[in-house]
Amino acid sequence: MSLSFRRHVKEILTFPISPPLVVALVSALRGLGVLRRPTPGPWGSLSRILVCHPYSSVGDMVLLLPLLESIRTQWPDSTLDVVVGSNASDLLSGVEGLNRIFVCGSQNAKIQLIGYYRRFFRNLRLYKREVMPFDYDLALAPRWGSIMTSEAIYLAYFSRAALRAGYSASVDHGNNALDNLLTNAVAGGAHEHEVIRNVRLLERAGLTRPMPTIEQLVNQAIPSLRNVARQGESQLTGSLSVLSSTARPYGVVSPGATRRFNRWPAERLASVMRELHSKYSLHFCVAGGPSDAAMCGALAALVPECATSIAGQTSLRQLTHLLASAELFLGMDSGTAHIAGGLGIPTVIVSPFPSSCTVEHPNSPLRFRPCGPHVRVVQPELPLPPCCPTCSVKKPHCIQQISAEHVVHVSSELLDAVRVTKNQTTSPY
Repeated sequence: MSLSFRRHVKEILTFPISPPLVVALVSALRGLGVLRRPTPGPWGSLSRILVCHPYSSVGDMVLLLPLLESIRTQWPDSTLDVVVGSNASDLLSGVEGLNRIFVCGSQNAKIQLIGYYRRFFRNLRLYKREVMPFDYDLALAPRWGSIMTSEAIYLAYFSRAALRAGYSASVDHGNNALDNLLTNAVAGGAHEHEVIRNVRLLERAGLTRPMPTIEQLVNQAIPSLRNVARQGESQLTGSLSVLSSTARPYGVVSPGATRRFNRWPAERLASVMRELHSKYSLHFCVAGGPSDAAMCGALAALVPECATSIAGQTSLRQLTHLLASAELFLGMDSGTAHIAGGLGIPTVIVSPFPSSCTVEHPNSPLRFRPCGPHVRVVQPELPLPPCCPTCSVKKPHCIQQISAEHVVHVSSELLDAVRVTKNQTTSPY
């Protein structure tokens, strides 16, 4: 079944919540007084800003932070409100400069079509109950790509902000009807990292001047995360508090990943941990959510001399604090990896995505690798048959080509380079 045919079928099945009918529905609800008519602010004012990002991915939330920082820099006197998914709300609540955080719960479903409708009515309900009392001059829907943008664009439209900016669905040949819900539907962004796309939305919508150094954002730490890390320290208790304050060097390992083909074998992770413990005396905290507890416990049991599982024992802010003092992060493409990279600690990602693939793929490190000055992504050079152009098997497959020896080598090079830099920085000579 071709991609164009699948999109056509989706458009038919989701027609009742398509942009033209949404416009008619919202107009009718406003006419009946069910939805309030917004009060416009002074012409040209951008003092009330709403960022629509109703997604629960922690990694995506971290990649949004540079945009929020850019807004605060550009309009320091504005009020900045954000819509965010529930899984990422704990992290965002520690970010300075935000006025209101509207949290939307998860409405996923096993049947994709039902999920579309659930999320639409979830967002409409969130707007009516929490967002509607407030007026906005600017609403941003920064997500790039038509498959993921409709939720954010609908929320921006519900707000009836005078300016509503987002990426056109045409950037990936999607349904251009979505563009009619925006006042500024912009093009561009192909083959850019997600952070660059997010920040450049302001420029492409004509709201800011071009940033000549914007490409450097991908290789920089994210300042907002440092404040989150400081707040996380006050929440630590018991053994976690002892761990964060000890002089013993430690690393953080995160073996989990949303998709199984992203997971590297536990035996190889254990081998890397054992080698790095021997070479650098690192103890490892094996991190994950409550659902990862069994996996993390099993990994820690393979190397009891140098590993402790903390899966399910930390909030996002607590985990951020622990990561800020770590010597190394090692793991898969995950939200924890994005926090680690953004904090500026040495971060090694094991990825199934082959370096030979150059298409606009949602698993591509070129688009979604963690930001940070010390991030390394270890990839296979080519996919394994039958995969093409990237891994398409539901279990670990292409990632099996990556050896423990190679990951030890990359991790050691990174650790040595960072330690030399630290020594030079602190040297009195």
